[in-house]
Amino acid sequence: MTAVHETLLEQFDHIDIYLFDQLLRGRITKGMKVLDAGCGTGRNLVYMLRQGFDLWATDRDPAAVAAARALAAHHFPRLAPERFGVELVERLAEQQARHDVPLDTLDDLQLAIETLVTEEPSDGKELVLELSAGDDGLRVRLSGLLNQSVRTALVAVDPFQPCEGCLLDVRFLLDSLVDSLELEETGGDSYGVIMEKRAS
Repeated sequence: MTAVHETLLEQFDHIDIYLFDQLLRGRITKGMKVLDAGCGTGRNLVYMLRQGFDLWATDRDPAAVAAARALAAHHFPRLAPERFGVELVERLAEQQARHDVPLDTLDDLQLAIETLVTEEPSDGKELVLELSAGDDGLRVRLSGLLNQSVRTALVAVDPFQPCEGCLLDVRFLLDSLVDSLELEETGGDSYGVIMEKRAS
């Protein structure tokens, strides 16, 4: 192992390249509430927690979640174990088992949900996730969202035209992950997003 490799490991631990890219782009910054969907055994959590992120994590594998909890307890003994669970991914997996939805469909929806949650303020309200499945695929409704820059990007008529105060990179990513995307006004400052992903 080279000195450069050791230095990078000391600073970033074993974080995913996707996370590293988002950090470089400034899309994920200290103090944010972050959902690590598909967290595995916790390769991102040591770095994220050391940097002060409000981290929550899920995975479809209970053994992986247990390993992530153990790793967190070793480095951060005061961290609540309830931050790590199988609830979100488990519900998606249940839909897959009942309706023959390909795993890549589930992965795309998980990443879409993670993207929206990552952009939420750390002091935001509780989010509500609703899942439904049909013969054609999955439908996800995420409500309680507050980030107005994301809202502006989602309602943009032409996502290729710059708009003031909006996060078009979020719009582009969501458009690439799901087959349909709809903004739902729920009153007040909050809003919801309805996403559909076809099974084939």
